[in-house]
Amino acid sequence: MAARRGTASSLVDKKRRADERRRLCNELSSTIKVIQEDHVRTKLVKGVHFGAIQLCEILEAIFLHELKDKRGVLWREKVSSEPMADLPEPSFWSCISPLVSDEIKTQLLALRNSESDIKKCRSWVRLMLVKGLLFSFLSDIQKHPGLLGPHYGPEAVLKDTERSEIIQTLLRGLEVFEFEYDFSSTRLTSWEAQVLELAGIYQPINPPIQGKNKRGKNPSVSSEGDRVSPPPSDFLMGDAVVGLAMARYSNLKKSRENLTDEDLLQKEEDIQSTPSTSSHGATVRLRAKSPNSPNRSYNSMLYSYAGKNKDDAPFSRYGYDSIRKRNVPRPVGEVEEEEGGDEDSAVEINMDDMTLAQEMNFEIVNADDTMNVRTKEHVDTLTSHLTKLGLENGLDSQDYQCASCKRPIGIVFGEAKLCKFDGGYYCYECHLDEERLIPARILMNWDFRKHRVCLRSAEFLDSIETMPVLNVDETNNALYHYIPELEETRMLRHTLSLQKDYILTCKDPIFVEEFKKRVRSSHFYEHIHFYSVKDLYHVYTGSLVSKLRKIAKNCKKHIRNCPYCSQKGFICEVCQKDEILYPFDRGTYQCLECRSVFHDPCKPKLKSDCPKCLRIEQRRANLKRPDSVLYTE
Repeated sequence: MAARRGTASSLVDKKRRADERRRLCNELSSTIKVIQEDHVRTKLVKGVHFGAIQLCEILEAIFLHELKDKRGVLWREKVSSEPMADLPEPSFWSCISPLVSDEIKTQLLALRNSESDIKKCRSWVRLMLVKGLLFSFLSDIQKHPGLLGPHYGPEAVLKDTERSEIIQTLLRGLEVFEFEYDFSSTRLTSWEAQVLELAGIYQPINPPIQGKNKRGKNPSVSSEGDRVSPPPSDFLMGDAVVGLAMARYSNLKKSRENLTDEDLLQKEEDIQSTPSTSSHGATVRLRAKSPNSPNRSYNSMLYSYAGKNKDDAPFSRYGYDSIRKRNVPRPVGEVEEEEGGDEDSAVEINMDDMTLAQEMNFEIVNADDTMNVRTKEHVDTLTSHLTKLGLENGLDSQDYQCASCKRPIGIVFGEAKLCKFDGGYYCYECHLDEERLIPARILMNWDFRKHRVCLRSAEFLDSIETMPVLNVDETNNALYHYIPELEETRMLRHTLSLQKDYILTCKDPIFVEEFKKRVRSSHFYEHIHFYSVKDLYHVYTGSLVSKLRKIAKNCKKHIRNCPYCSQKGFICEVCQKDEILYPFDRGTYQCLECRSVFHDPCKPKLKSDCPKCLRIEQRRANLKRPDSVLYTE
């Protein structure tokens, strides 16, 4: 019987821990959704915002969940076995301290009351949000699970691989926002009761009704305000639920009453209605519209429907690309429609903003112009790597920052991934291990293996894949000697360059169009040494040689049989044979000056210039004589 009771108790305890993990993820998801909805335009989240406060407390609870003390005893069990008059004071600083960089530690030590481990823990969470490094830190912990072993129990949310990945995915939705927190608050030296409750460490038997904590004092309100208590667990029923609801209302009311004059003034300025020319005022009116308004656009209804059916992934509504796993900025017009506004209101807001900027003598810079400047510099940098191998310069040459987004990489900040195209190091978000052919490796080593490149290099290589930008003769003409397929391709393209003078001037439009359709790109006969990456790959596979061979054969057949093209042949003026010669025939020689064609064996018989060149020079000399007479018919 005792064994059954122990098993039942263990199952109940295990279910309670699973509920706590699920609840932490749900709270984090809801809070991030609030932040995204309230700051979708400004992207700046201040510490006094309700969502910013709630976010920190949830993250603190995540790091406190199933935490052990210095003796290896779970704080949850320690609190339940030893009644405490005051709130417990757990700390996860000893767990994260070995992974915290010296720069972060220096900033934390500079804070007031920094000798307190609790102050370090709470300030560290806020500092990581400000610097945008929390996701990288959690990712590094997940790759090295042994770091958590001695500090957390087996049921900790950080040890749950699935929940940990969910938390990291949710935090990605915050990477487009900037956070501002006040680190001087004295409230950071102790834990909030709701944080310990959410972490499963401390659970009061009777929730306070009049807004008083267990010490009998009214909770003081910091500059960041109070967070609404987390929802009760599944085991709270009846009066406990009612009492908790009343406590929430009391806490909200007191947080408003205890705000400083400066905070009240700031909130009144935010709430006051602004003139009609203000974009903020227009935004308030747009949000006040009924969701069933007939003026709602089709896109707005789609976003609304998507939001109702994808509450488990709120970040997807705000431009999170789940396929490429990165945040994609959404156009302003789509944001306006998502908030329930019509197109006219959005246009009016933009025009009023431009008018106000002109009145204040601001220079209005076209976004497209700045984009073009950045794009040109970016493309110039990448273009320089088309014909030269990207060499590794080391992380120190990049100041341990991502070459694209400047995010810290290396050590505990996340894996530094090498781009084989430009030789730079990138973060996990700018380098998704996509593989591409490297043009410089093809030109130098005839290497057609795919190598891992960063996102911007992959996009650039995709954009120039079919563009003839690689000059083989100028970059490495030795390839013609060592690669027989490439040499044959050069000969066939040279043949096409001679045949196109006949084909493109032919009076048979059907064959001309067929020729252009089969060749597709004029660079095959206009610039015979220029190739695209795709062309070189087709040379490597042999498909391009086969294709050009068939085209050259059909063109030769057409020129000899066409009543128009066949009249443009030549007679060898050295041997005077009746054989019609064409410059693309084998065993022929063409004069580079007058374009006359001779037999190859007849070339040594030419004592000086070709006969046609001599006649042309004679005519020019006769025209310069003063006694020359021009006869016209």
